[in-house]
Amino acid sequence: MRRPQHGFTLLEMVLALVMLASLAALGGLTLGHGVSAYAAAADASAALAQQRYALERMVRELRQVAYVAGQYSFAVMAASSVIFTKNDGTQVSLTLNGSQLQIGYGGVAGMYTLADHVAGVVFSYYQADGVTQPATAVNAAFVDVELAISHGGGTTPMRTRVGLRI
Repeated sequence: MRRPQHGFTLLEMVLALVMLASLAALGGLTLGHGVSAYAAAADASAALAQQRYALERMVRELRQVAYVAGQYSFAVMAASSVIFTKNDGTQVSLTLNGSQLQIGYGGVAGMYTLADHVAGVVFSYYQADGVTQPATAVNAAFVDVELAISHGGGTTPMRTRVGLRI
């Protein structure tokens, strides 16, 4: 009389290991996609935070343009750069150098980077009606700033309008 045997056969063990390996591979792929999505979202969030900071910094500087003898003290009013004097007499330069948006102060050596991976920056100048572009700094009343940052294979533009103070 033969006693009944307990346990698993080799075939059952191999099938269990194959099923377990399949589940682990599927879980690993899902986890990998989650990690890459998190990294992309973190990259986009960091780029947008840098963009917001740079735009807010430019707005704060532009609000302090000196108004002397009936006109704003712009030395350069170009589409890709602006140079002006603030109320305290400090000259400020905002320029795009390659893919870096830089700010510089007169009397201080060097330029400081406000943002990296800049796809473009455009300064537009308008008269008090908000539509007509001024021929000189005499009639300037608004400055539009559009800043585009590249991240993750795409470009995100952000735009604001600064009302110059008298």
